Amino acid sequence: MVDESSIGPWLRGLRDGESQAMTEIWDRFFQTLVQAADQRLKNVPKNNSEGEDIAASVFESLWN
Repeated sequence: MVDESSIGPWLRGLRDGESQAMTEIWDRFFQTLVQAADQRLKNVPKNNSEGEDIAASVFESLWN
């Protein structure tokens, strides 16, 4: 039985170029990364999209 909370299958799918794996990882973690980036940068002057830009950059690095 596969643990539904495990991202191992998604990472293997990502390695194999499966677009659904990319979607699953994005859906599960994007907003969490945005919130983490915004929290870390809360005292730095920024615009509203900076956390989203950082999260998108993380995913771009992962895909590459």
